[in-house]
Amino acid sequence: MDIEIRHKYCGVDQYLAPVVVKSFPRDVFMKHVREGVQVVFSRSNDILKINRVYANVLEQYLEKYEVSDIVPDESFIEKIRLTLKEDGLFNTRGKPYREMTRKKISRFARQVINEYFFPKGLVKRKLLIEVGRQKYERFLKLTKNSQEAIKWFEGNGKVVRALPVYVETGDKDDLSRNGESRIKRILKVADRKLLSVPNATKIQQALLLLKIINKRGFEFVEEDDVGKLEEYCDQRNLKKKSDYLADVATFFANIHDQGFIESNPFAHVSLKKDAYSSVKNEFFSIEAIDKIKDISTVNRKDKLEVRDRLFALLGYDLAMRLGEILSL
Repeated sequence: MDIEIRHKYCGVDQYLAPVVVKSFPRDVFMKHVREGVQVVFSRSNDILKINRVYANVLEQYLEKYEVSDIVPDESFIEKIRLTLKEDGLFNTRGKPYREMTRKKISRFARQVINEYFFPKGLVKRKLLIEVGRQKYERFLKLTKNSQEAIKWFEGNGKVVRALPVYVETGDKDDLSRNGESRIKRILKVADRKLLSVPNATKIQQALLLLKIINKRGFEFVEEDDVGKLEEYCDQRNLKKKSDYLADVATFFANIHDQGFIESNPFAHVSLKKDAYSSVKNEFFSIEAIDKIKDISTVNRKDKLEVRDRLFALLGYDLAMRLGEILSL
């Protein structure tokens, strides 16, 4: 079973699409916001009351900074967040709003836009959360070639295997030498596709490499840059250094196989991983197992809690490996 990855890179074009054809006048925008509050937060009077306050704060912000035409996109939300982070003194009573209240205004505005404006057809798409926006902004700073490589790998990345092959050296005395001198290891891209989560991990590690070496594209990566990634892992004493290198090597083998880069600087990097090195001594205690088995502690009205406990009990009863549980 595949796992849904939020903010896939193949969705970046949707992020670039305009949210509205025409901006909203302030009074029209706030009219829709207040209607949205009644719809989105009507599950209890307390929640409704709190979000009416947030709507008031939003309107005061628009009035103080004379925002007369609103384009409700990610930039609009980010400007609210940054402004209210510094300024809370625009309450009609002359008292600044609490910092926690100010933090929630941008989230409130995004939620109303996504859950009321979008279903009503007032905007063309939902707004990204801050993490998603930052992810796409970093992606758009890459070269076009690297962007296409990432989007291809995201949907088509495949398993890579290291295969030993015998090579002709032209040396007559070669046969009398150690056999290893006649073996060359090559990376072979298999037919089996990777799952979404491993794909996403390998993309993130490859992007981390570009950040470390301060380059905008994978086509600019050289063999010397492999050492910089190793040095980065050593400086931070990362236990999964081999995993980092193997992930990036798999990514580069794939995009090299597809012709996105002319040569593979990670061709000689080992694909052997040590994924369980940092957790091999971590086990649930008997007391923890007893808590997991006690289903009286499960809130059966919470579907997610029931689901999570079910997976935990399946793993225990069937002695499943972590990878087997994740594949479900």
